[in-house]
Amino acid sequence: MGAELDMLDEILKNMAKEVTPTKYPSGYYSSEGDCVFVYNEAGEYIRQRVDGLLTVFRAPPDGRIIGLQIKGVRAEQVLGVSVTPVAASGRRRIDAVDLLLRSFSRELPGGEREDERRSAYADALRVFAPSSVAVDLK
Repeated sequence: MGAELDMLDEILKNMAKEVTPTKYPSGYYSSEGDCVFVYNEAGEYIRQRVDGLLTVFRAPPDGRIIGLQIKGVRAEQVLGVSVTPVAASGRRRIDAVDLLLRSFSRELPGGEREDERRSAYADALRVFAPSSVAVDLK
């Protein structure tokens, strides 16, 4: 199982390189994974799975959050995340911070890791709330 996870991590890193933005903060939607990736800066990172919906990307060695992945975007749309039509393009746009907040409230809290979970969501909000990143949905 460890080798499979390493291979998956390598695939995700290669995919991220293909769509590495030139301007930060930025984000993109993966229709295959039904998830949003948001980045505040480029660089090496360590993935930290927070819960079933959120994974944060932390830069070594200081552990600051430089990106995140939020899963279950289609379900979040059903739950009321604001989706804004983009004029004349046929695309829709979703606010990453709104998605992050709804993900926090959707995932059931509990267990011994709840303090760690709350802390990771709070850290992610501190990083991304000031920039208000909007992500185009395809």
